[in-house]
Amino acid sequence: MGFIDSIKKLFGCKTEEKTECCCCGTEENTECCCSCGCTEEKTECCCSCGCTEEKTECCCCGENNEKETCVNMANKVELLKKLSDAVVEMEDDTVVEVAKEYLGEGLPAYGGIMEGLVDGMTRASKLYDEEEYFVTDVLLCSDAMYSGLEILTPHLPKSEEGSSKPKGVIGVVEGDTHDIGKNLVKIMLETAGFEMYDLGRDVPLQSYVDKAKEVGANLVAMSTLMTTTMPGMQTVVEKLKEAGIRENVKVIVGGGPISQRFADQIGADGYSDTAVDAVKLAKNLLGIAE
Repeated sequence: MGFIDSIKKLFGCKTEEKTECCCCGTEENTECCCSCGCTEEKTECCCSCGCTEEKTECCCCGENNEKETCVNMANKVELLKKLSDAVVEMEDDTVVEVAKEYLGEGLPAYGGIMEGLVDGMTRASKLYDEEEYFVTDVLLCSDAMYSGLEILTPHLPKSEEGSSKPKGVIGVVEGDTHDIGKNLVKIMLETAGFEMYDLGRDVPLQSYVDKAKEVGANLVAMSTLMTTTMPGMQTVVEKLKEAGIRENVKVIVGGGPISQRFADQIGADGYSDTAVDAVKLAKNLLGIAE
């Protein structure tokens, strides 16, 4: 299962096959498309037959206020690829330009973030792991991604009035300055509806506790890529106990040398090895419906 497919599964998207094109009726055993924002949203056009008939009813939830054409869906795929490529190629100006064009097509900001910007950053991280990109390259990719986020994030659906977001504190533990993975997890959690407080990298251990108390956090997320800084995670868990707030806060950990066994040993509530799994883990621990 690919990264984007994991995202779809994580956030409840279903991809049941449609045997009939919802536009022209042609028998096409492909996936359906809609952009109404319903929880059963499909992201791929059902019309591989190439017709350009307007679809006036969402084939997922039945809403009648959506009109898309196969041509528009082709534009969506092209624009998502441009967003992803621009992040990988470290082109800030291009990201901004394409993000504005994407919104101008009436396409959902969420898709642009997850299937465009985050996808590009994930590709950049993979290139770093394969030693094709240096740290400086990944940082420039990150800058390009954040340029796109500034355009797309204000257009995300607003939370229902009166509803409160779960709050999380995140950072790289003291002694470590590697924050690429932490940044991805933060973005994913924010997109999933969390209000995140990013302490950055090389974070003094007491700072996790102080910030968690200050904002009334439900979650503390820590990462490290260095074995020498791993003990600091246990220290934070102990400090949360000393402060009397451990029972109110779920603690998750991650990073190259971290494992579920280590998480269990230090008394953390969970461990994940990818940004996607981190979101799923956080939601499960806090009892948030998928």
